[in-house]
Amino acid sequence: MLQLLAQSDSDAAAGLLAGGMFMMVMVGVVIAYIIMGVSLMTIANKLGQKEKSWWAWVPILNLLLLAELAGQPIWMGLLGLIPYVGFLFVIFLLWKVCEARNKPGWISILTIVPCIGLFVPLYIAFAD
Repeated sequence: MLQLLAQSDSDAAAGLLAGGMFMMVMVGVVIAYIIMGVSLMTIANKLGQKEKSWWAWVPILNLLLLAELAGQPIWMGLLGLIPYVGFLFVIFLLWKVCEARNKPGWISILTIVPCIGLFVPLYIAFAD
């Protein structure tokens, strides 16, 4: 009987740990989404796309906005949806947006670096 209680306590602890880890990841995802939305909206306003700046908050439209801000065909933003390869297209679009904002394009490559990549859109948007 004690073994059964000990095992159920262990299972409950593992479940609580997994749930806590899931919540931490979700909080991180929400923070990253807010940072990217604010940054993309600010970039759109600074590049004269104020009427479309709200696209920064809609999941697929934000990729289309990124392509438009980069001066590329709007369908190129949809290439960001391709698994694995799409990230390269997003880096390319960010490179072009950096150039449009008179920043060095290589800054966009830093999005690959964990933790630093979160601050790249903020730099593109707010550094003058």
